[in-house]
Amino acid sequence: SNEQVQNGVHLVGETGKALQTIVGEVQEINRNVNAIVESAQEQSSGLQQINTAVNTMDQDTQKNAAMVEEQTAASHGLARDAASLNALLSQFKLSVQTYQSTVRAVKANETPAASPARALGRKLAGAFSGNAAVKNESWEEF
Repeated sequence: SNEQVQNGVHLVGETGKALQTIVGEVQEINRNVNAIVESAQEQSSGLQQINTAVNTMDQDTQKNAAMVEEQTAASHGLARDAASLNALLSQFKLSVQTYQSTVRAVKANETPAASPARALGRKLAGAFSGNAAVKNESWEEF
């Protein structure tokens, strides 16, 4: 009976050591999970900053494309005005030298060329809208 009690005490001691080991391992797992959470938060913050920068670039690209279209329309208007002025000046007789038209006539219905910057802006907006990682099923952690 004394031997059984000593054996029981020994088993309880071994169980205590095993439980202490388990507690230590659980604490290590907890530290690892906390590190993963912190890393995920940092990545999320970084992705938000990237998304903000891409949105800003997209807005700037769209503004630039609009300005290019405005400038193109203005230059076409100036070309039409120059052609009209050229037509008016050709009615006058100039001394010694005849006035020659050097301005290309612009058709009244001529429209500005499509802006490649606008197309690029639409392409960028489509590429970065929403969660691209969810849409791309082959996305892997980098």
